[in-house]
Amino acid sequence: MRKYGLILILLLLCTSLNAQEFTISTGMDMNYFLALFLQDMSGNSVTTITHFGGFGAYADFTYVRLMVDYSFFLTGVRFEGSSTHALTDTSIDFLNIYLLGKYPFTVGNIVIWPSLGFLYSYCVNFRKPDSGGPPLDEYGFRDVHLVGGVGLDFKFNNMVFSPYFQFAYNLMPEMSDDQPSNVHTTQLTFVLGISFGYILK
Repeated sequence: MRKYGLILILLLLCTSLNAQEFTISTGMDMNYFLALFLQDMSGNSVTTITHFGGFGAYADFTYVRLMVDYSFFLTGVRFEGSSTHALTDTSIDFLNIYLLGKYPFTVGNIVIWPSLGFLYSYCVNFRKPDSGGPPLDEYGFRDVHLVGGVGLDFKFNNMVFSPYFQFAYNLMPEMSDDQPSNVHTTQLTFVLGISFGYILK
C-alpha cells in the first residue's frame, strides 16, 4: 500500500512539473538576513549575531532564478559567549548573487517553488570600531554559500508577488585568511524575502 502511495505522489509531482508553463519574470527584491557565526576556540564557544537588510533585482525563468542584491547592517554585531557585548559602530555591506534551481508546482492558484543553489557574497564595505571587542579583520570578504528554501508565487494578471524563505550554509566561513587551526567557524544564515515582478512571457 505504501508503495502505491509513493508511486502516486511521484506521478503527481511529475505531472505538476510537466504542467508548468514556461514563463519569464523580472522585478525588485527586498529581504532580511539573520546571520549566525558559531565559533569554537579550543572549547570556548562564541556566537556572533548580525542582522542585515537588503534590496535588489531578480530574473526568474520558471526553473532557474537569478537574484542580485545589496545587503547592509541593520544593527551592530552582537557577541555571545562567556560574556555578551555588542559593537554598534561596525559597518559591513555585501553584494550578493544567488543562482537557484527551482522545482515549481501548483496548488490551487498558488505556485510553490522549492529551490536549491548557491549564493556568492562579496564584501564591498567594511568598517570596524577603533577599539573594543574582538578584532574583525577580513570579515568574510568572499564567501560561497549552499542555499535551500521555498517560495510562493501569487499571480495577478501580468504581475507576480513572491514571498520566500532561504537557508544558507557558508562553505567558506573563516573570518580571516590566517584563522588559527584551533578555531572552528560555522556560519548559518536565515533569509526572509519578498519580490514584486512583471511577467514578460
